[in-house]
Order: sequence, then C-alpha cells, then structure tokens
Amino acid sequence: MNYINRKNNTIIVLLLILLSISNYSFSQIELSKEERLKHEADIIKKLEIELGEYVFHVCGKNKEGFVSCITISQITSPIPKIPSSVKEFKYLENFNAFSIGLEEFPVFILELDYLKIVRLFTNNIKSIPDNFESSPIEFLNLAGNQLTTLPSSIGNSKIKTLNIGANNIPEFPKAITKMQYLDSLAIGGNPFKYLPNEIGNLKKLRIITAQETALTTLPEGISELKNLKKLVLDASPINSLPKGIQGLKSLEYLNLNSTKIEELPDYIINLPKLNFLALKSSNIKKLPENFHEFESLRGLRIENTAISSFPKNFHKMSKLEMLYIGSCPNIKSLPDNLSGLKNLKRLSLNYLELGKVPNFIFELDSLEKLSLKRNKLRSIPDELANLKNLKEIELNMNPLMTYPKALCELPNIEKINVNQTELTTLPLEALNPPKLKCIQIYYNPIRSLPREFLILKKNRCGLPDKIRIE
Repeated sequence: MNYINRKNNTIIVLLLILLSISNYSFSQIELSKEERLKHEADIIKKLEIELGEYVFHVCGKNKEGFVSCITISQITSPIPKIPSSVKEFKYLENFNAFSIGLEEFPVFILELDYLKIVRLFTNNIKSIPDNFESSPIEFLNLAGNQLTTLPSSIGNSKIKTLNIGANNIPEFPKAITKMQYLDSLAIGGNPFKYLPNEIGNLKKLRIITAQETALTTLPEGISELKNLKKLVLDASPINSLPKGIQGLKSLEYLNLNSTKIEELPDYIINLPKLNFLALKSSNIKKLPENFHEFESLRGLRIENTAISSFPKNFHKMSKLEMLYIGSCPNIKSLPDNLSGLKNLKRLSLNYLELGKVPNFIFELDSLEKLSLKRNKLRSIPDELANLKNLKEIELNMNPLMTYPKALCELPNIEKINVNQTELTTLPLEALNPPKLKCIQIYYNPIRSLPREFLILKKNRCGLPDKIRIE
C-alpha cells in the first residue's frame, strides 16, 4: 500500500512539473465551481496587494459569481504592464485599464473567450498585436494613446465600436474599411487629411466622429453608408460637402461646428432624415435659399457665425423645434415673420445686443424654453405671459431693473434665471406660478427677501448667502 501511495505521489509531482514546464495557467485547467471561485478570490487579493486596493477594482460578477468586469485606475504611480494573472479571470467580459501609464497592450486578453468590452484609453500604448481574428471583443477604446497604425487583423475582427481618437495615426488605416461588423467609429484628434472611398464598405456603420482632424472634405464613397445616422466633423477644416453626401439616407445628426465651410450646397435638403444641423462657430455666411424645403429638420444651431440674415422663406419651416442663434454680430434685427415657426419649442437669442424682446416671440405658442441672456434688455413686455407652455427662461446678464410681471403669470414655468441683472428685490408674486421650482438670483444687488422665498432653498435652487431672509 505504501508503495502505491508513493507511486501516486510521484505521478502527481511529475504532472505538476510538466504543467510548470508547459507554462500552463489555472485558467487552462478544469476546476470545479468552488475551486475556481476560491482561485479567483486569491487572485483578487494578490492584485489588490500588487496594484493597490483602490487601483484594482472588481466592477461586476456574472450570475455564477465569477468575475466579469475589472477596472484598474486611480493610480499614484504608472503601471506600464498589466499583471498576467488577470487572464485567470476566465469569464471576464469587461476589462478597463485607463489613465495608468500603460505602455504595453495586454496581449493575453485576446485569448479570453468571453471578453466583449476593452477600455484602454489615455495611456502610452504605441502598438497593438496582430491577432484579433479569433478574439470576441466587440467594443475597443484606445483613445488617447500613442498609436501610429493598426494591425491588418483588426479588419477581420468582431469589433462593433472602435475608438482610436487622439493618437498619432497619420493616415486612415485601410484595415478599418474591412471591419464588416463596425457600427461606431471615433477617429477624431488624428492628423488624417482624407478618408478613403472604401469607407463606403462599412455597411453597418451608424456613427462617425471625426472632430479635430485635417480633413477638408469627404470622399464620394461616403454615399454608400446607407445606415449612417450621426456624422461629427467638429473642428476639422472641412470646406465643402460632396454630392455623395446625398446618399446618406439615414443621417439624422450632422455636426459642422468650427469647420471652414462658408456655404451649404442646395442639395443638403436631400437628406430625408436629417433632424439636427450644427454650424456653430463655422465660417458659414448664409443658408441656401431653398432651406425652407428641409422638411425633416427639427434643430438648427448657427451661433457665432457670420450669418447676417435668413432666407426669404425661412419662416415656412413649420416643423423646426429648436433654433439657436447667438453671438452673430452681423444680425442687426430679426424678422417678425419668424412667428411662422409654430412648432418651435426651444429658442436661443443670446449675445445679440437686443434692446427689446422681438415681437414674434409672443406668438410662438409651443415655446418651452427661451434664452435671451447677455443682451441689453431693461424690461420684459407683459405679452410674454402669452407663452402658456413656457417651462424655462434665461434672462441673466441683462440690465433688468425690476422683476418682470409676465414671469409671475406663466402657468407652466419651472425655472427662471435672472442671475447678474440689476434687480434689487423680488415681489412676492414671483412665487405665484404653480409649477415654479427655481428662481436663480445670484450676483444681483439684492440684500434681503421675505421669508416666503426660503422655499427656493428647499427646491435645491439655492439662495446667495449674502441675502438676508426677513
């Protein structure tokens, strides 16, 4: 019997030696559930000691109790390499290691069978491995690293969301054009000068964010992106839009903020689902004369542009719900026929040096939010009370001397901003609106208020400490 026991012990020792020589890990050994849970608990303790309790964090477990999500962040000193023991979490689905000074892509994570989400943004990674074909990763965020290229295998990956923004990639990686599952692509902050026509191969792509690139235009091949819903070109030197943009039949949001574009082409109205167009701080000087034919458009942002007037029939855009105008020095007046924008719910007329509230506003029955901040308004007409659906109004940074009576008569008003005006007091009637939640009155020469205004503090609106309650 002793001989048999010694023989068995010898076999076990030999097996352990073989495992050691073969460099096997526990993740490659079939363990019982209890054994694996205990093993994971040991690994957690080891990583908390090695990295720090507040640096290594288990952010999720699956229904069996196995670790499914880990985060490594909030470091006090850089972690250039991820400990290989992380691969012992066999059922890991979500791996996060951001802002830790990471220099090496943790190659072993590509071997994890259940891993779907990887966030490695804001690190110092210079390259990534070329074996993505068999990885189940669907979400990969590598923004803010030092990448100069992408491996060809990424074109055969299962990745649906890819963020390579703010790296040092000089040209658009052609491997991306082969990513048949790609749904969302973020490439902003890279010095791309052009996008290849082959980008049209990405039939499932719904989102492109390409802010702060060197792009001056878009390829005609973009017309093939039939499922694209969102296109962000913010702060890229785009100066024209190709005819191919008409092919974006699903496009809903187009951001041309801070671009070099001076004039929109007439065919912009051929985007049948576009509902929001952003042109803030762009070089745009005028809108097309046929702009009123833009039947799908619900929101327009043109702050801080050189626009001086609106197209003749602009007021016929009866479906427009959001209009943001502000800091447009060439706009000297606003036409009264803008009262035709009957569905307008949000209107912003900030920084226009308006001396009075434009009359057309009082006829906008659907208006829910009105912003008139930083103008030269000394008073507000009583007609403002006509806006029965108004929920929020901003009158801050105007030289108002008395609290407008109309604000006391708005049945649906919830929030009023009169910060930085010349108000010295508020009437008790200011609290009359039945749905009122907040009156912001900071940086005014108000010294005291009746006790009734304490309700503003209860609504978390806040009252300046210098105001005395009597």
